[in-house]
Amino acid sequence: MHNKAEIKTLAIIPARSNSKRVPGKNLKKLGQTPLFVYTLFAALQCDDIDLVCLTTESNDIEEVAIKYARQIGKLDKLDIIHRAMYLTMDHVQLDEVATAALRQYELNGYNIETVIVLQATSPFRNTNHITQAVQLFKNLNKTINTVFTVEMDNGFHWNWDHETGEFSPLGHTPEKRLGGQWEWQNHSIMKENGAMYVTRADVMTHTKAFRNAPYYPFVMDSKYSVDIDYPEDWAKAEQQLKEIVQGMDE
Repeated sequence: MHNKAEIKTLAIIPARSNSKRVPGKNLKKLGQTPLFVYTLFAALQCDDIDLVCLTTESNDIEEVAIKYARQIGKLDKLDIIHRAMYLTMDHVQLDEVATAALRQYELNGYNIETVIVLQATSPFRNTNHITQAVQLFKNLNKTINTVFTVEMDNGFHWNWDHETGEFSPLGHTPEKRLGGQWEWQNHSIMKENGAMYVTRADVMTHTKAFRNAPYYPFVMDSKYSVDIDYPEDWAKAEQQLKEIVQGMDE
């Protein structure tokens, strides 16, 4: 039984079993470890997290989570919410899943202050990333509602509106382009990588979303930003894992 008064920072890991683009990906092994377990380990080992909530409809995912949490002596820090089946459908947004989990804690008398949403499809976002992002969020002293992870993407991007046919530049002026090293001197383009969102629980409850303005970026190196959404992403993750292992052996 958790001491409700001590649970202020809650991590939520959504992990369903019925992925369509990469079937069964959360339990599929990346290297020797099921995909979602990378995120589970990172959260359980973060001292800035008081409780880790795994929300899933899968008994298999639940059993694996308990097994690995016990292995590292963190079973008492893990809580599992049995997600309603309607929240596993493809049309359901992640905001709905995370908000439903937070609401259960609030209804049970918890006074959560900070929520960290961790997508299980980002295996290389680690404990250090989580710690740094949470500390950044706290240091901003409530002037920011959400800190989320991004990677730098200072390419020359364009928007193509398929309905109107309009083709327009994003964040740059083609006819006055100075070259990348000058173009991005005073500003940067960043890409949301989906690995982590740190937000205020009270705002999340009000908006039913975990992306709430004003925002602040936590920049991650691209090598840690792999998000497995398509089969080709899995191949990228396998290559990245291989490089990480090689680096540890050197």
